[in-house]
Amino acid sequence: MVVEGQPLGVKLNRIVARNVILQKRSKFDKTFNMAIDKLKKELTKLIDETNDEDLLSMVKEDIAYYKTSRDVDVTDNLSAKQLKELEQLAAEPDEKDTMTLNEFNKATDKWRTK
Repeated sequence: MVVEGQPLGVKLNRIVARNVILQKRSKFDKTFNMAIDKLKKELTKLIDETNDEDLLSMVKEDIAYYKTSRDVDVTDNLSAKQLKELEQLAAEPDEKDTMTLNEFNKATDKWRTK
């Protein structure tokens, strides 16, 4: 038997495969959500146990920054000149401004003298 140009067996295999994938995705989503819930509880516990205002401020700033910057491209507010400079820097070889340990030691010898 042929359904929509495909043999019935092929169509059934695709349906079965799709259902298996959806079941695995559902299990993954549940596991992932459980992991998120566990992480939130751990973070809440750590936050509740600290009175370090600087630490709490850093955590708050980090969370606020990452929460709002997910969909923002860091280059969105760069001028054309800044974008061009960034492209030039990205095109430079990684070793451009590096030196060997011996070269570094020679260059910094004068700093280590008393």
